[in-house]
Amino acid sequence: MPALPVVNIDWRVLLVDTTGAALAVSAGAAVPVTDAELATVRRVAEDSFLKLSRLEEILDGALQAPLRVAGTDGVSPRPLKLNLDGTPAVGGFSKALSATFTRPADTTAYAIGDAMANSTSAPVPLAFVGVTRLAAGSTYLVGATLLDEANQTTKLQAYLHLFSSIPTGTNDNAALAVATADLVNYVGLIDFTGTAVVTNSASGASGNVVIPGVLKTPIPFNLTANTTLYGILQANNAYTHVSGEVFVIVLNLSQD
Repeated sequence: MPALPVVNIDWRVLLVDTTGAALAVSAGAAVPVTDAELATVRRVAEDSFLKLSRLEEILDGALQAPLRVAGTDGVSPRPLKLNLDGTPAVGGFSKALSATFTRPADTTAYAIGDAMANSTSAPVPLAFVGVTRLAAGSTYLVGATLLDEANQTTKLQAYLHLFSSIPTGTNDNAALAVATADLVNYVGLIDFTGTAVVTNSASGASGNVVIPGVLKTPIPFNLTANTTLYGILQANNAYTHVSGEVFVIVLNLSQD
């Protein structure tokens, strides 16, 4: 019978036999180990080394890959924004979206304070869908523009009232009357009373103008449900419009 190899065991190592049972070993004592046991130890060590090497590769790849966060729909992943030095970028997701309405087919002039809507009997407030990345999310309103698809001699001046939940509408050409119950959802106001920029000098319905909106400060807001912000436009001057005049309002947002 060949001599068994001898392995010097450090006292800090717990030895087990091939069944997993602990061996009683004195500190510094020599322990006989069979070839089969050495082969088992070698196989376990090699397997552990391969697993550690693979884990290192996975971790290295994960660290080199861009971090991903929920996209604009709150689900689909997109790379996390980073500064040039690799630190996370602080800031929101920029977005511009619009809502459009066509006023009724009449030429009854607006008076100061009148609501501007799509109907004289069943008005529907403007709906800005997707202002937040997630339902019941939050965002900042940082700018707005009103596009008027008519170029009248006296340009429109107006206010846009914004609500986090759909408000009760006011009939077109009637004095705006916001329900008291809707005030709890009032987000803020955009001022469209500045000088209009003529973008097509043809007169009446053949022309168009752009009116920049004014916000005293960015308006932060949270929605209680869905991703929709609502608005009601209110005339702030005596404005003679064309029949079926179209208005488009664009909101500029910095989304969380």
